[in-house]
Amino acid sequence: MDIYSFINSRDVADYCREIGKTWNPFEMAVIIGRSNRSISDKHSGWRELIANYPDMPTAKNEHFESYPSLHKKISHMIDYEEAMLALFKKAEPGAIYKYRVFQYGEDMHSLSVFHCYEDAFCDAKERRGTDETPYLHIEKVFIGNKGKIEACMDYDGDIYHIRDSKYPSNELIAELMPDAPLKEWVDFPKFFEQAFYVDIPLPFKHGDILTYAKAYPDYRKKDKTVFVLDTTQMDADLIAKYINHELGDGHDMRSRGYYADDDGFLYGQHTWDFDSFEYFRGKLRYKDGILHYVNLFIDGKIELPQLLTEQCKLIIEHIKYNTGRNHRCSIPESLHVGRRLRRDEQDKHEQNIELAPQLAGKLSIHQVEFLAEEFGGDNESIQLELASGDSWYPGGCAGIVHDENHYENTKDARFNPARRAIARMILEAFGKTESGWIDRHVNADADQEMIFRLFGTKVTITDDREEEWETYDENDEL
Repeated sequence: MDIYSFINSRDVADYCREIGKTWNPFEMAVIIGRSNRSISDKHSGWRELIANYPDMPTAKNEHFESYPSLHKKISHMIDYEEAMLALFKKAEPGAIYKYRVFQYGEDMHSLSVFHCYEDAFCDAKERRGTDETPYLHIEKVFIGNKGKIEACMDYDGDIYHIRDSKYPSNELIAELMPDAPLKEWVDFPKFFEQAFYVDIPLPFKHGDILTYAKAYPDYRKKDKTVFVLDTTQMDADLIAKYINHELGDGHDMRSRGYYADDDGFLYGQHTWDFDSFEYFRGKLRYKDGILHYVNLFIDGKIELPQLLTEQCKLIIEHIKYNTGRNHRCSIPESLHVGRRLRRDEQDKHEQNIELAPQLAGKLSIHQVEFLAEEFGGDNESIQLELASGDSWYPGGCAGIVHDENHYENTKDARFNPARRAIARMILEAFGKTESGWIDRHVNADADQEMIFRLFGTKVTITDDREEEWETYDENDEL
């Protein structure tokens, strides 16, 4: 068995392979359980371990008694998870499915609920992409506050984690699967994950800039997190007690590191699992720039005053950058000092004699008046908006062009070629065309009526987006 392939970090795996590190079958079972691989991959690894490695008692620590047969314990674990997976995917009355993803720093939930797992999964794949979030979370919820089962999976449908919401563990299984051997399944969700410490040598040294291998279930915390390793060394007697399972568990497989907070300040705290440490291979950007100087300081290449100076410079840059972008504090572009007009320019501008200097050579007063007539407002405010460099008026002009194109194609009496021509001239003045903007007339006929069935209700959404609600009979045709 290539047990090294189950170590989360490629750098740690390569190092252990290089030094020829070996583990006993129980430790190998724990390494497989701790891995970021899918449940099916873990089951394959455990089955290979049962087939090719001798049986032995499991370790005893402060959480668990020793179990006489590792092979039986692994078999029970596989049985438990396969039963959970089967129950999770089984569509049945009294249960619904919904999903969520972690995006933009918060959980985004599905817009509807579903009768079966397959429908929930397909809808999630259609609405979300791997560039938005690496994993999907689908829940099977039992109606009437009877609990739920939640699974995390990738976009290929490979499940990485599954659990039920009842406590103590297996209470939900006891209700839904009365014939399950619950006595053999107690405490399985954590037995091969975080319950035991395993000695895994590391190639890193004090001061190295590291990150974490992408992982579930802690990917929210681990992805793109960068830190400077404070130390990999602990008290030798304490480590020996961890390895012999006299103290601690898998949560003690960690170290300490230096991190940068959102404002660029340096702080120290415990790291996550050290079998997920990897060398950071990217570029340090923004707040993480301080870690470069911490690394130089630890390596003796700069002195403390230089480190503190760079810290201050980075924080000042951070404050300058973020304050300027804060919508509650920043000044609109049109009001910046560089946009200030001379008194004679202001007089002409207020009298509509000439355009603001920023728009001279781009637009005419006639075109500004066209925008005022189409969208409301006065000439001065429209010019300030256009001069800001972030105006919505080009999008509005693109909408006018799309409208006129539609009127022309449908022989609508509202067609006004002059209106379209002026809107196009304004777009061209800003280096744009109507392409790339939303055309509300595209597929209008196909979108004329959208019907949704939702708990015995039919919703009809018409072209002008008014909603009509009526009840329907289950035998009605859409």
